[in-house]
Amino acid sequence: MLDSDTRLDTTMAFPGKIFSYYYTIINYTVDEINIEAFENIMRPNLINNVKTNSDMDDFRKNGVTLNYIYRDKDGIEIIQIKITSNDYK
Repeated sequence: MLDSDTRLDTTMAFPGKIFSYYYTIINYTVDEINIEAFENIMRPNLINNVKTNSDMDDFRKNGVTLNYIYRDKDGIEIIQIKITSNDYK
């Protein structure tokens, strides 16, 4: 659990320098989430994390594209937020 609402389910690496994180928002359904507001809050936070977190050094050095996939409590995809090297340079 990352917080009271968010669970990290798995991660996966893909060809072409792509790394994906799969999360579940455990207390809400997709219909209960304002997707635009969610992205407006999460995208800057995710970019800042990639830029400043030392755990992300290898991703930055190698120009990895990061995909953050969020699903609701029923497993329905809410949104995918893609962060490319252009976002965190």
